[in-house]
Amino acid sequence: MATDRDADVPDPDHPRIVADEMFGGEPRIRGRRITVLDIYEQVKEGDGELSPDEFAETFQLAVADVYAALAYYHAHEEEMEDHREARDQASADLRERIPRDRPAGINPNE
Repeated sequence: MATDRDADVPDPDHPRIVADEMFGGEPRIRGRRITVLDIYEQVKEGDGELSPDEFAETFQLAVADVYAALAYYHAHEEEMEDHREARDQASADLRERIPRDRPAGINPNE
């Protein structure tokens, strides 16, 4: 379980959501490592891979936590888009760095 000792509640209207240095300040469910963006991307208000109930059951969350994350996402869409862009950039940087840092003699196609 994630520790919330140093976590802040970034929006008092959403007390189940905290943010700290874990995941670069990306908001997450209190006491968990599951971020608001993770939940939104999996559920997408019924258009995603899982329903809110299925997501809650799969990740052993209260359904209220899933809905709290979705509410936070919609209340802070610009912030969440910034987090999505930061994730995408970090992934692109890693994909670029992997071939450059691969030890000599290692062929990924073998």
